Amino acid sequence: MTAQQHATRATASILLFLSLFPFLLPRLAISCRMPSSCRRDGNAATTKIARGGGGGGGRDGHDDNNSQTLTIRRFVEGASPSMVYDSCLCGWRDANFHLPIPHPITLRRGDAISGRGFRLMRAPPFLIERCANASYPHRMEYGVENPGPFTYQVRRHRGLITFEEGGVGGGVEGVGRRRRRHIGIGDGKVGDGDLGGRRGTVFTWHVEWEPLWGCGWFISPLTRWVVNIAANFTIEESERRRDGESRYIT
Repeated sequence: MTAQQHATRATASILLFLSLFPFLLPRLAISCRMPSSCRRDGNAATTKIARGGGGGGGRDGHDDNNSQTLTIRRFVEGASPSMVYDSCLCGWRDANFHLPIPHPITLRRGDAISGRGFRLMRAPPFLIERCANASYPHRMEYGVENPGPFTYQVRRHRGLITFEEGGVGGGVEGVGRRRRRHIGIGDGKVGDGDLGGRRGTVFTWHVEWEPLWGCGWFISPLTRWVVNIAANFTIEESERRRDGESRYIT
């Protein structure tokens, strides 16, 4: 295929995406409603949504009034931090987190174990994601390299995923297709892994973003929708690996 044909196909994809976007957005907004497993009560997985408030400048010199954050905290019983970390990286690098969108183009696979330096491009809209830093198997930092009005409509974006052995009091639920076990542990702090004979990993996904002016009404629900799907995939894949049923391990 010639370069001209590649350019023609790319242009056609962009035009198709832009023409369908107004019709897909209402469905997307409905899908963005949190599943019951993520509601903020004492007996479910912890999900926190915050919006910037008050005055003052942001860390990069921008006003933080429009900044938003999302924190999802889950517990996976019987899975080590390395197992949950591997499941998350597999979802990002190989399985596209089972998102109902085309698979991205891998630009660089990065470190084989931690994924540090991993880069991909989602086309359209030619958005580039990167694993900026990683400390296997405890934390992974990522972000969007080229946010803007035609890729990802935010001024800044940063994500942090952590994996800790232990449990959370007040009840943190492992949410997946296989089973849901309510675990109530201790005084609400991450413990030393002694869960009354049951061990597991606390998986926390935190993301911060600041929408461009006039774009928060759709980019914020979109961000929450993607992160919730990615977190659910990580839990489910961790359970499959724990039970020896993952199709991503050969």
